[in-house]
Amino acid sequence: MRTEVHLTDDQRHWLIRTGVRATPKMRTISGSRALPSRLHQVAEWQVPASAETAKQLKETFHLRWHPTAREHRNQLMKHRRGRIGLQQESEGNTWVIPLKTETGDEATLAPFQVSGARWLINDSGILADDMGLGKTVQAVCAMNEKLAWDGSLNALVLGPVAALGVWEQHLRDWTDIEPFVFHGPRRKVRYEEYLEYEGPKALISTHGLIDKHSYRKNYGPNPKEGKPGEFNEDYDLLVLDEAHKIGIDPSRPRVRATVAVTESCEQVWCTTGTPVNDSPRDMWVLMQYIDPRVFGSYDTFAKRYCIVRPNRWDVTNFGLHLDMEPEYEWVIRPWVLRRLKETHGKDIPDALPPQVIRLQMTGPQKKAYNQMTTDQLALIDDKLVIARGRLPAQQVLQYLASCVPVIEDHKVVALNWRNSNKFQYLLEVAEDRRGDPFVVYAYSAKEVQAYAEGFRHHGFRVGVITGSSSDEARRSTVAMFQQGELAVILVTDAGGDAITLTAADLVVLTRPSWRPQANQQVMDRINRWGQTRQPMTQIVVSEDTIDETRLLSLQGKINLQEEMTLDKKRLGSLYKGRVI
Repeated sequence: MRTEVHLTDDQRHWLIRTGVRATPKMRTISGSRALPSRLHQVAEWQVPASAETAKQLKETFHLRWHPTAREHRNQLMKHRRGRIGLQQESEGNTWVIPLKTETGDEATLAPFQVSGARWLINDSGILADDMGLGKTVQAVCAMNEKLAWDGSLNALVLGPVAALGVWEQHLRDWTDIEPFVFHGPRRKVRYEEYLEYEGPKALISTHGLIDKHSYRKNYGPNPKEGKPGEFNEDYDLLVLDEAHKIGIDPSRPRVRATVAVTESCEQVWCTTGTPVNDSPRDMWVLMQYIDPRVFGSYDTFAKRYCIVRPNRWDVTNFGLHLDMEPEYEWVIRPWVLRRLKETHGKDIPDALPPQVIRLQMTGPQKKAYNQMTTDQLALIDDKLVIARGRLPAQQVLQYLASCVPVIEDHKVVALNWRNSNKFQYLLEVAEDRRGDPFVVYAYSAKEVQAYAEGFRHHGFRVGVITGSSSDEARRSTVAMFQQGELAVILVTDAGGDAITLTAADLVVLTRPSWRPQANQQVMDRINRWGQTRQPMTQIVVSEDTIDETRLLSLQGKINLQEEMTLDKKRLGSLYKGRVI
């Protein structure tokens, strides 16, 4: 029989009548739910009434729309076209913002930033601009404009710890919104002050406190856990800054708690420069924060759009089905706004392609590396390190590819820069640059500390930013680096959040993260507004080690990200005179 579509009384769902043989196809429609049916050989389903669902139904069945359902669908399509229209910026379209400071300066947004801010005001969405294009500025200006439209605003901002000070300062300088930082030992006092304040206000906190101050949304058989907390109050707006850092596993408490927070907010904005990293699941999780009806369950999303292959422990996604890519692009386009530096960062110098520097290991490194590879144990400085299992052995191998470890009680407690092939290369770079500052990134804090000790031993002034650095220490170190007082700044993942390092034109990755977005975050600390030279990136690799395996893995993840975010199509559209 031909599939019939009817509108339900609440106008939030469509009732689908189709043959029972169409059940496998109906299970791939987002949010579909089977209903009891008394008609012979006829199945009834309930699906969310949305433009995305209409597209999926059209691509799957020959439809017969009931007049009221057709009219409702046309209204949803009209809203979709209007939202997409807000993504187009026009020449000369500027937005001048007076800063609330004693100097009375003004800031002017670029046309694409104006369109991004106005796009956010219209509805929930994911602002996924390339790093360095001013996502935080766009979100702050959109909050101020939303306040002007509505007359009041009660917002909740959740982001990394390093970004709290940035959000507080921007809100004070550019808006009439009073910020209250909910973090640290005095957070309960600040929350009481926030409740007593009667004007426009924003509660600013971290991802790490989400599951401590919110109940957790149901996931599968798991019951709802905990009681509603401070984050489950009714908010006009929720901003999830660096939303990709919350997590990608929908069963994890933090992700479930974040979904619960979004349910009490009228609008949700996600900002992230890397919406997809390891798996298509990354995009699916972000859409759960914006509107869970768009993709439905993850199984439905994976079956419809993704190439999925089971492995021993889980399922592995290999990107999009080629025949489903046009529909996927159609579905996400109104919800995701992404602009690239190649198309919109006209004032930012083009970065040179990353350069891979291959090095031979030193004698002690190579000897210990071969022992650990063969026997999962190694003799280092007359001390034995034992790796009980493959994962501990892999960790030791990553250390050995950079430095010789310092061993106590068969465990690695520190790294020694004296027999490090990578530090020898860094020292050559520092001497050749003669005081011209540069950035060094390593995933391991032990590695960063070892290099810092080596630089100080050779008379170089260096700064270090790790996860244990206080906010005050971070600001002081960055200020000294930007003023030319430091020759080198060494950072871990914490260095990729909310700092500007444009005094340097070179970043050296000695031990990249397995996550591409962490590496990209650091590279974009120097490649952003304010950079006047052409940025360079060097990736230091020890030959015939785990470093080369990491490079191959990262390239595969980068290709997946480009496919899921349509980056290659956006670059192609530049030459066709249109914007995706």
